[in-house]
Amino acid sequence: MPGYSHMELTAYCGLYCGDCLRFNSRALRLAGELAAELDQGGWEPYARAKAAADPAQVKGAAQFADWQRFRGLLATLAGQACALPCRLGGDGCAGPCRVKACCREKGLAGCWQCAGLGGCPELSFLLPLHGQNLLANLELLRSLGPEKWAPRRRGFYAWT
Repeated sequence: MPGYSHMELTAYCGLYCGDCLRFNSRALRLAGELAAELDQGGWEPYARAKAAADPAQVKGAAQFADWQRFRGLLATLAGQACALPCRLGGDGCAGPCRVKACCREKGLAGCWQCAGLGGCPELSFLLPLHGQNLLANLELLRSLGPEKWAPRRRGFYAWT
């Protein structure tokens, strides 16, 4: 990823920020732009009127009944954008990252340097999204280091 070293893109938890869907995401920027365009264009009253119409006679009437959910999803997507890697102040987690705090308290560059890696409860919140790739990447980081690990890393998400 241009502009960042492999170490800067390697989060404390062992994930690679450059592989995250949220990192510098064009899709999330576009979601925000679409939300703004819809607001400026006065689409909400249009959606209310369409939703109130008879679906048998007005194309899209039933779908416009979900307008508020759609707008909420656009806002949620736009709010997911992350412009900086974790290590440089990005907000990969929903709130203050316990993993980052733990590593900093212990003076570690990342979890891969921790003796307690095997049963660490701080990583458990990442497992549903990242699965066994997280632990496999941490083991690779432990054996290769961030610069050599990055080109050989496993997938970011459980499904990759």
